[in-house]
Amino acid sequence: MGGGGEGGGGGGQGRGRGGGGGGGGGSRNQGQGGGPPGASSSGIANDYSQNFVDTGLRPQNYLRDSHLTDRYEEYPKLKELIARKDRQVAAFATPPLFLRADLRSLRLSPETFGTKFDVILVDPPWEEYVRRAPGLVSDPEVWSWQEIQALEIEAIADTPCFLFLWCGAEEGLEAGRKWGFRRCEDICWIKTNKEAGKRAYLKAANQHPESMLVHTKEHCLMGIKGTVRRATDGHIIHTNIDTDVIVSEEPELGSTRKPEEMYTIIEHFCNGRCVAAGACGPEWVGAGGRVAEHLDTVGAGGG
Repeated sequence: MGGGGEGGGGGGQGRGRGGGGGGGGGSRNQGQGGGPPGASSSGIANDYSQNFVDTGLRPQNYLRDSHLTDRYEEYPKLKELIARKDRQVAAFATPPLFLRADLRSLRLSPETFGTKFDVILVDPPWEEYVRRAPGLVSDPEVWSWQEIQALEIEAIADTPCFLFLWCGAEEGLEAGRKWGFRRCEDICWIKTNKEAGKRAYLKAANQHPESMLVHTKEHCLMGIKGTVRRATDGHIIHTNIDTDVIVSEEPELGSTRKPEEMYTIIEHFCNGRCVAAGACGPEWVGAGGRVAEHLDTVGAGGG
């Protein structure tokens, strides 16, 4: 899922047109637009890391053209491609379906849903979510890695199939291999804090006692089962439409909600049957204890 714009990585260069900044720690960039408040346009280098120390505003706040609505304004062919893809998704999307159930006891199988799936999105209730916001997480349920790997994801995965797993540790690779997938991409969600207030990261509730750095990103591993080829499998995949970086505002403290753009990336990439274990969007099939509460607020999903 390569670049749709000039950027790609979330570290030094950023995505889109980059505004002279990026997410780089300690980097100095000659940026004339999109710099920190009060920055000079006379060629003086902006230090986005120092600006973070002074104001609490993250470097990625100054990335330009990071939103879906304006990302491809300077790339008319890509803009038209995205518009056509959105129309295709809307035309073939199915009504939303969800199954509220305890996934610890529910046996995942084709008989449970009446089909296998081409895309599986897994957003487990990690212990990390509770640890980083004790007493504030709306769903305090915590699963161990053993319980997550015990999910019979392989039973509902067709061939070929794509797995998207939100995770923050190397055990995600082990889970993917256990379910019969091999890693092929890593989608990074870079969180902005434009609306969180200055220096909010200094508040005790926002501190991570087990971390040495301030967490501003999350990862979603993408795995593949089987083999697909761009030249022959255009009926199920459409590559190089989106980038592998999502830049969006961090949700309120205690929320485990993921960015809507994740669904858009998946829908643009794969024309298939989609299921989400944990939370899901409209026109997806969802299973778990939290699916219904997400249906009114996230973007449309694939059919």
